[in-house]
Amino acid sequence: MQTNLKNFAFPAPSLRALTKNHLDHFVKINGPDHRNLNTWFSTKLVAVALPASLDSVLVHQQNHSVPSNSLVGKSLAAHENASQNVDLPDVNNWTNPPMRKLHYFVYDVFTKVPLAGNQLGVIPDASGLSGSEMQAIARELNLAETIFFLPPEDARHSAKVRIFMPLGELPFAGHPTIGGAIAYAGINGLPHDVDVILEEGVGPVHCTVSADSMGGKSSFTAARLPTQMDLVANDFDVAAALGLSVDDLDIGVHQVMMVSGGVPYVTVPVKSPDALARARVNADAWMALDVWREGKFAAPYLYCAVGESQFRVRMFAPWDGIPEDPATGSAAVAFARTLHNYPCQAPGNYSFQITQGVEMGRRSEIGLSFSVQGAGLSGVSLSGEAVKFAEGTIFLPD
Repeated sequence: MQTNLKNFAFPAPSLRALTKNHLDHFVKINGPDHRNLNTWFSTKLVAVALPASLDSVLVHQQNHSVPSNSLVGKSLAAHENASQNVDLPDVNNWTNPPMRKLHYFVYDVFTKVPLAGNQLGVIPDASGLSGSEMQAIARELNLAETIFFLPPEDARHSAKVRIFMPLGELPFAGHPTIGGAIAYAGINGLPHDVDVILEEGVGPVHCTVSADSMGGKSSFTAARLPTQMDLVANDFDVAAALGLSVDDLDIGVHQVMMVSGGVPYVTVPVKSPDALARARVNADAWMALDVWREGKFAAPYLYCAVGESQFRVRMFAPWDGIPEDPATGSAAVAFARTLHNYPCQAPGNYSFQITQGVEMGRRSEIGLSFSVQGAGLSGVSLSGEAVKFAEGTIFLPD
């Protein structure tokens, strides 16, 4: 099915997910002449491949995890900034075009065994790739994140990196930092206990790595200490958006908090692993809350204590193309601020073990450590392992 949408005012990356709700939003912008387009859309999601020229589109139904209003309003602008136009090849005339070859790896992070933990795409040499090409590759791999290695801007550092989700870029993320540092050390044959400094959007991140060609372990100190942000949302609405009742929340000493160490999250205490397992995010209801911070929707990070210094957690971000994340390092860094609020107020050193991904069948183990000096946090660090799962070649039109 094809049509001309030359006047359809939609910022165009190579792939967008739309629903009738999106279309209604654009009708308000473009006028009622576009109302007849509603007949093409149902409440099911569709994928729309948009050439940069916007002269035509090819519309086809496809399952997709993006909620109905994920590209509306503020999120629309954020995704436009994260994903620039990508010219699609003319497949009807594509006969042996010149190709670029990129080597890639897939690592399973925060685990020592394959097929567990959080998957990470690794592009060890992204020189010459544009930001839009990186975004398109991340969308094609469709992993939680893909890390792209570039030459460092500071010769004292190991590399500059860019981290992309399927639907946007991040200034910092924990599992790409852990997995990326292990991959970098293994690919380059570095000795054990070596320092790897990655230039990320939040600044240089200092990692200590012991790795070989198949994996290893790493730790890093967060470049930015996590802070608490104001949150205007009542506990009843937060619980409802997560498919829970307020009685499922462990409110009292703990509280629902907005925290960020570079990427914002809403930490939500729940009373039991059963409540944790029952949680289901309603994306539209969640995004209607006061959760827009730092250019993105802050994702819910649910946690419950399961032992001394041990937590089980879950994180959902379908508006970023991540229905659920098996391991979220940036959230673990931010979680240090929540724990500083309670129970880690006294000066001293603290260590915790965080287990995530159990409900997904991808168990992940994350080490979180930090110090409290005076009244403030100091030296928040994350640790974990990673194992290489796959490698191959990407072919791109030249």
